[in-house]
Amino acid sequence: MTSIETPKQPAADAHDLANSFLFRMVRGASELVRADGGTISATNLLSGETFDFTYGSGYRPPTESGDVRSALGHTRVALTEIPKVWSPNLPFRTEKLNGALWLYRRDSSDASVEFTEEDKRLVRVLLDSAAFGLEQALEVARLRELLHWAGINTVKAMIHAIRAKDPYTSQHCQRVADYSGRIAESMGYHNVEEIWAAASVHDVGKIGLMDAILTKSGRLERGEMEAVREHSHWGGEIVQQFTDAWDLGPGVRHHHEWLDGRGYPDGLKGEEIPLSGRIITVADAFDAMTSDRPYRGALDTLTALNRLSASAGIQFDPRIVAIARDCLN
Repeated sequence: MTSIETPKQPAADAHDLANSFLFRMVRGASELVRADGGTISATNLLSGETFDFTYGSGYRPPTESGDVRSALGHTRVALTEIPKVWSPNLPFRTEKLNGALWLYRRDSSDASVEFTEEDKRLVRVLLDSAAFGLEQALEVARLRELLHWAGINTVKAMIHAIRAKDPYTSQHCQRVADYSGRIAESMGYHNVEEIWAAASVHDVGKIGLMDAILTKSGRLERGEMEAVREHSHWGGEIVQQFTDAWDLGPGVRHHHEWLDGRGYPDGLKGEEIPLSGRIITVADAFDAMTSDRPYRGALDTLTALNRLSASAGIQFDPRIVAIARDCLN
């Protein structure tokens, strides 16, 4: 995984919210006037996106029908599986939304199946109210997408800041992000992008360290090591303040916790450590072992994986180590 440029989740939110409201609108209208079902179409006037929904037994979505003259123009979908009597076009419109609803009753050659003026009046009242709710739902989805992109751009800005401060740390973060993404994907983690983003900036707290510490060729003195250990705390504080798309704080703050509680900054144990932190811990250690360091050369992959296994249950989550052995080998 090497990029975070596609906001998949907000797009899904928009469709889910729209479909939920359209379903409730057509079902509510049907129940209000004892119709058997209907079809509804709405266009977001700002984006041009059109949403369609069909409710009732034996009916297909408008896009699958053989007689859709103009879904965008809100022309009634003529479906032929069951004889029916359709209502006229029942429009609804708000400042940002334009749509129409058609209801049907099964045709029993009974005049009572015809839609009366009172039926149409009741449905229009319902549509005017419900359309405002749909407009608000689409606005929520739009704001979620904006927050998602704001988060992406914030992460990118932090990546550039790390690169400017210390190219080695930047390269390390990108490798750890790649390894973390692979592990998370193999685990079926619910949001791989979030893990990738957290790992990309997991060392952002090192921005505040003096260059003499970051670039020191030998082992660090005790005071210098204590300063370095603060980076996970400060990194967690930084990302908690400036990212809205994902919850990056747990992964950044807790990527140096140990399973047995001897890690930092909070000495968490076992599953007290957020899963994102446990994943990044393994990826971080693997990259540290397989990279050249000032005090030693890089270890080969097999040796590094064996060392991860040797510390499973002590420093690392054994389940994550087992997955890492498969996807990082």
